[in-house]
Amino acid sequence: MANGAFCDEARPHSDPIAGYAFGTTFTFARFWILNVAGFPQPLIAWVAVALGGSGHSFELELIGVVGGKFARLSKRRLVTSNLGGFHVGTLSDGRIKVVVWDFIWADNEAHYEPHRYELEFYGVNPRTKRLFLIQRQRSAKKYDEIDRGKGAAREFGLQVHNLLDDIPEFKAFVSPDERDEEDEPSHQT
Repeated sequence: MANGAFCDEARPHSDPIAGYAFGTTFTFARFWILNVAGFPQPLIAWVAVALGGSGHSFELELIGVVGGKFARLSKRRLVTSNLGGFHVGTLSDGRIKVVVWDFIWADNEAHYEPHRYELEFYGVNPRTKRLFLIQRQRSAKKYDEIDRGKGAAREFGLQVHNLLDDIPEFKAFVSPDERDEEDEPSHQT
């Protein structure tokens, strides 16, 4: 599971935690112990899923030791859908540690068609060890459900690893429906 661009170590825990809530009712959750430079150690990444009818919601909590006690590292809710994702790890100039992205559902757009994406870039305050929002950006182009927003990160020169791709049980909730083999997917418009 380890991926050098993502984290040095990742151990998924497979016991579901039914009904755990970060502000809504989630069906189940998974967590890892991560080793990412710049974060308090140990770093616990906890992702919970709320199942929906045609889409799903995912919430990420990052927990680390701050002042000798386990604490949430973000005061903001880090939320995405099955068309978005989370990256935890150092990017770019070293300031960016977390990227959260999700599609923007504009007027006259269907659910599963190309969308623009909003990306949030977070750093870690070296004094408080907590996340802070560096910036929020919107993609210039639209990306389809097969890309799941990774192309939007590439617009900003970033290669992200989606944490949701590492959760076997989540693949059914984040993978788009199978297309007919003769369909040629368009990854950007």
